[in-house]
Amino acid sequence: MNLKAGVKARSSTAYAAAKLYMQTGIDLLASDRWQCQYDLTLALYEGVANSAYLNTDFEQIEQFAEIVLNHAHSWLDRIDIYETKILVCVAQNQQLEALRLGREVLEALGVPLPEQPTQADIGQAIQHTQTLLGGREIESLLELPEMTAPDKKAAMVMLARIMPPAYQAAPNLLLLIILAHIDLSVQYGNALESANGYVLFGLIQIAVLGNIDAGGRFGQLGMNLSQRIHAPKLTARIIFTFNCLLRHWQEPAKDTLPGYLQAYASGLEVGDIEHAALGLTYYDLTAYYSGQELTSLKREIEGHCKIVQQLRQDNYLYTQRIYCQAIANLLETRTEPDQLDGEYCYEAETISLLVKTNDMTALYCIYFNKLLLCYLFQRYEQSLENVSLAKQYLGATVHLLLIKGVWWGFFT
Repeated sequence: MNLKAGVKARSSTAYAAAKLYMQTGIDLLASDRWQCQYDLTLALYEGVANSAYLNTDFEQIEQFAEIVLNHAHSWLDRIDIYETKILVCVAQNQQLEALRLGREVLEALGVPLPEQPTQADIGQAIQHTQTLLGGREIESLLELPEMTAPDKKAAMVMLARIMPPAYQAAPNLLLLIILAHIDLSVQYGNALESANGYVLFGLIQIAVLGNIDAGGRFGQLGMNLSQRIHAPKLTARIIFTFNCLLRHWQEPAKDTLPGYLQAYASGLEVGDIEHAALGLTYYDLTAYYSGQELTSLKREIEGHCKIVQQLRQDNYLYTQRIYCQAIANLLETRTEPDQLDGEYCYEAETISLLVKTNDMTALYCIYFNKLLLCYLFQRYEQSLENVSLAKQYLGATVHLLLIKGVWWGFFT
């Protein structure tokens, strides 16, 4: 009864109530719960951990996770709790730990990924995927059978879960994750997560293989599959990925803005707070580079920062604050207009933290904003210095066409 009530409360976004119901259910179980009522006990512990995450009670999750990992019968029974642990790591800007946990699970499921992939690893993986695809028409992949193998479905879930931290901190690993997604889909059938995988494979087609047409077709394949499978919990993720990685290659950047807000609203509705926060963050970046009026945009980003802070998605909050500070520097008279120090950001402190967590995307954003400010305020020598610093993190910004396409060629 408490499990059902907790699930219902969680689906209604009443996360505190959901957590209470789940905890009450655990408290009512007998001491030999794991021996006599295994399935119910596992479901309650998974539920209370996930509800604690959604309620941003991150500090309590580890105790629930440790209990599940000690009593779970198989790796398949550990997937849900590992997902929650990874979500907490991402929210707290512990991207490398999130990737370590994901690789640990995938190794056990027969999908090993190297910690630090080489270019040879990537080339070999691309060749393998292209061989599996053969001469298939891209659109024909929509008709693949449904994936049924439990271990492969679990691997798809885990690959999808570690995409965001790889996206920020390990771009080479991200490529292998995307390719593994495609390989499993072609070999074992389409899973719920295949839709997002196809969209991401569109990025590889464009950014790595230089095929914009194929990239757009894979993106549309992913969107079509998402509509066919009707997976509300994945909607925010797919919409965000399509808007962030693909649409701006063929459409004006400003046309992606409604999609980011749609991803935010969809994520908030189903408890995907990670992609809700991502939707707001990339709305802010895209609006900035699309040339929106700065005073009103600054107020809008300030409001979004408050939301992301409430969601405790600290990693994305850092990026938002970088842009808030850059806008403040443009609007105010400053003796050092290229220094991102002020109400929203302390440059040295932020850089130190981002280097520690290997957040390559945010580091690129800092140095790009600095070089842009230097250029606008005619500090050309400092601008070139920041070009060199930004180049170190260029590999993590394949998706940021606004930054690369509009400005990068000019500065180099």
